[in-house]
Order: sequence, then structure tokens, then C-alpha cells
Amino acid sequence: MKLRSYNLIIGIFAMSISNIVYFIWMPYPKSFLKTVGSTTFVFDLFTNLLYFTIFSLMSIVAINAITNTGRRLHTKKTFITIGSCIAVQLGCDITRYVVGHFMRQFSLISDDFFTIVSILLLFLVVVKLLGVKTIHYKKLFAIFVPIMITALIVCIVFDIFYIHSVSDVAEKYFSTPTSILPALSLLDSSSVASTISKNMQYMYEIRNAILDFAAEATILLAVCFSTPTSKAANCESYHTHKAHFVSRIVTLLLLSFLICGLKFFVLPQNFLTTIHMQNSASHSTEPSFDYNRTFTTISRATGYHKKKEIYRKTHGTLYYGDKKMLDIYMDYEFEGNPIEVLTVNELTVRIICKNQAIAYLKDENPYVITFHDIEDAEFDEILLGTCKKLLEKGRVDCFEYISEYIQKYDPVFIEQYLERYSTGNFTETEFQQMGDINPDYITRCAKQFANQ
Repeated sequence: MKLRSYNLIIGIFAMSISNIVYFIWMPYPKSFLKTVGSTTFVFDLFTNLLYFTIFSLMSIVAINAITNTGRRLHTKKTFITIGSCIAVQLGCDITRYVVGHFMRQFSLISDDFFTIVSILLLFLVVVKLLGVKTIHYKKLFAIFVPIMITALIVCIVFDIFYIHSVSDVAEKYFSTPTSILPALSLLDSSSVASTISKNMQYMYEIRNAILDFAAEATILLAVCFSTPTSKAANCESYHTHKAHFVSRIVTLLLLSFLICGLKFFVLPQNFLTTIHMQNSASHSTEPSFDYNRTFTTISRATGYHKKKEIYRKTHGTLYYGDKKMLDIYMDYEFEGNPIEVLTVNELTVRIICKNQAIAYLKDENPYVITFHDIEDAEFDEILLGTCKKLLEKGRVDCFEYISEYIQKYDPVFIEQYLERYSTGNFTETEFQQMGDINPDYITRCAKQFANQ
């Protein structure tokens, strides 16, 4: 039993490494048809064929050791099993592609579902072709199915939030509001929206990779606990002892990383090529507001000397002297001076990164509030004066965050702005301050506030 537990741990570890390798090679979900229609599809087809060959062989070795079948891995049967696994994966990918085409609004959910199904079918094929006749299938499904249903429900909840987030981005940056936007490529016409969508897609890939690994680890656990251990150790052809299994797995892992290096030079398409981080640090020990930031970009190769950015994030930190006041995360690199100074009621107020936060001294103590939290803030003469001054300066990019607060404590002041914005009447300065925001979005916000 100790030997099987050891083999199980090594098998799960090998699966985790295989997922890391695939993430470096290709975007998730795992699929032969992930990049169909793109210029890298033919190259990616070879990459997937190579990966699933190694992955299938790794699964065969792991299942053979965990179930204590005691059988040698004969070359002919091994190749038949590998071919069958690839066929199963391709069949699931085709089905996923067809379902995703007709249900584009729910393609993320179908991707997560087929991630689990393909892993289950692939491992069942391995178990069947290896001739594991002692496995208790009812027990296997009793372990695997409840865990995976729970995992799938969690992923679906995240997928729904993802879809609504994309919908909000589409509404803010496009002329036609969209409740659900499955085609992320439509966001490319706006630089900000494009970056936001790429970041959300990248985080989805990470989540799907975790789900993929969870399915692999769970099926190995289910196979282990649904297969008896008796008689295996007495079999003359028992070849799953510790040293033999470890040597196989280590060989496969080394082969994977070797091929990983070769792919970088021979088939670099979609290879995770660049993770670039750029830092700026300027805070001092003196009592003043300072802003530091870490700018991170991640890229994948599109050719031998070309790459595309798939992730962009800025982590900003606001300090007052040595005291950290606020962490700010943005889907873009803020250009220009991150700290804008305003004078409100003879007090110096600082606007952080245009529409991220407001900072000033309140009762001689540093006070910071994000724009997202302003609507719930209590009355503050300086905060109200700052919000009003931003509107006077034409800062329409802040309008959706500060309007409710102004309307709550000075409805007369904001009435003229609501009337103008509700009819789409903006000054030239206000148009310039909008940036990538769609004017219709501001109009809809104004109408919503006016009707409250």
C-alpha cells in the first residue's frame, strides 16, 4: 500500500509538471483545435500531437504503476494505447468545437465541461487497454464524479462572472451595449478594452489549467482507491517497484523539458517567450504621498521573430512616507504623472492615476479613498469639493464614480451636468477627457442617475 501511495504521489506530480509544460507551449484549454483559423494552427497541430503523445505515455506509466497490474509495457500495446488516447482527445476537441460554435455565449462553460470529460475518457481508455480488470468502476465514478461536479460548479460561477465582466467592458467601450459578448476579438478596436479582455482571457486559461490538473489528480486518486492491491505483489512479472517507476517518470519529464527547448527553436509558435517586469520606486521617508509601480507584460510567440502580448498589468502602490496606503491594479501602464495635484478649500488634494484614488490629509492624517468606494463614503467637505472640481474640469472619465456622491450631498450642483450628459451634450474638453470610453455609456449613466 505504501508503494502504491508513493506511485500515486509521483504520478500526480508528473501530471502537474505536464500541465506546466503545456502552459509554456500552448494556451489553455488543451485542444488540437484551440487555434484553428489562425496562422499558427498548422504549427500548433504538430505541437499538440507531440504533447499528447508524451502525456499519454506518462498516463500509461502512472496507471500501470498505481493499479499494480504487474505487466510489462509492451511496445505494440503502448503505441495502440497512445494512438487511442490521441483519437479520444481529438474526438472531444471536435465535439467541443462544434458545441462552442453553436453555443458561443456559453463556450467557456463548455470548455470547462469538456476538459473534465476528455480527461476521464482518456484515462478510462488507458485503464481498459492496459487490461486492468480488477478496477471497481462504481467506486471510481463515486469518487471522481462528485468532486468534478463540485469543481465544475465553481468554474461555472467564475465563468458567469467572466461573461458579465466582458459584457460590462463591451458596454463601456462600444456604441452598442451587449449583454453577453462571447467574441473577445471584437474588443480589439479599443486599446483599454483589448487589454482588459486579454487579461481576463489569460486568467481564464490559468483557471482552466488548474481544473485540468484537478481532473487528472482526481482520476488518479479514484483509480488508486477503486483497485485492490492483493496478488499484484506476488506476480512474477511485477515491474512497478519504486526505482523502475521513478526512472520512467524522470525520463519522461526530462524528455518533456528537452523537447520544450527544441520547440522554442523549431516550433516557437505560441511558446511563452517573455515575462517582463519593470519597477519604479520613488517613495521617501518624508511625510508625503508617493507612487511606486510594477509593470508586468507576458507574451507568446507568433513566429520565429514575432510575438504578441497576452497579459498586461500594473501594480501601483501609494505610500505616505514609509506607510503603505493603497494597492492599485490596472490593466494598462499609466502614462504621465501618476499624481495630479488639486487645491480644494486651500487644501492640497492628490488624484492618483487619473481615476483610481483620491488622497489628502484629513485631520492631519493621511486619507485615501478609491473612486469605486466614493459613492458609499460619508459626507466630507474636501471629498465633495474634489468631486465637484473634477466635474468642473471636464473629467468625464470620473463621472460614473463621483456622480452619486455629489447627487447625494449637492443635487443642485450636479443637475446641470445630468441634463447635458443625458442628451449627449459634451464640451470639447469633456470629449478629450473620455479617452476610450464610449460617449453613449456616459449618457446612459447620466440618465440612470437622473432617474434615481
